[in-house]
Amino acid sequence: MAVGLEEAAWALTDAEYSERLRAWADGLGIRPESTIVDPSAKSFRVRPHRDGITSTLADNEVVDGIRATASLCATGRLLVSAQCPELIREIPGYAWDPDASEKGEDKPIKVADHGVDALRYGVRTTRNIWSSLLTEPITKSS
Repeated sequence: MAVGLEEAAWALTDAEYSERLRAWADGLGIRPESTIVDPSAKSFRVRPHRDGITSTLADNEVVDGIRATASLCATGRLLVSAQCPELIREIPGYAWDPDASEKGEDKPIKVADHGVDALRYGVRTTRNIWSSLLTEPITKSS
């Protein structure tokens, strides 16, 4: 799984974002089989399709996605490139909303979380591809 397209692109048009996605993939010399898209970004799915990029709606289930992502990170099975400084900056701030917790709801605080949400979507959506390939967890003594 590639986690690497990272820039403050939240105010771009669908066409601009699609162009940057293609340029990023071309720069790496890759052609992704599919791009995972937030289900709430329905209009964005149309543009990449027109540009020849296949997209898949993300499984954005929060609790299981956070649990799987945290487990993979904690066991050394998911590593984040140093080329993703914004994602690395976001990870420690990804916390449960105390107000929601008081109501019995499991919801993360929705601040500076675009990258971590994208990571969670990628982990959760592709789990059927990678889960059978997992080996024993990497330990510090390995």
